[in-house]
Amino acid sequence: MPHRQIPFALVGNDHVVFLVDDIDRALAFYRDVLGCAPGYSYPAMGMEQIWAGSALIVLRDITHAGASAAVPPVVGGRNVDHICLATSPFAPRDMR
Repeated sequence: MPHRQIPFALVGNDHVVFLVDDIDRALAFYRDVLGCAPGYSYPAMGMEQIWAGSALIVLRDITHAGASAAVPPVVGGRNVDHICLATSPFAPRDMR
């Protein structure tokens, strides 16, 4: 594919969402082993966010009733719900 002009610039990783079944163990790993900083907490949704540098890691507790929509469709399945890349400002028309 020939080089083409892209109407934005990638800034970096904004966040990644991991599905976990032991939120306390996951938090301990990211906080105590990797040194991530506390972020936002949404207990009603079974969700904790932690900072890994300038990006967020979002942990969704699939055993929590508030995270029922986040349960993977495959038993023992995938634990990455999604990633989000940050981009520079862009014109929506150019992006389309």
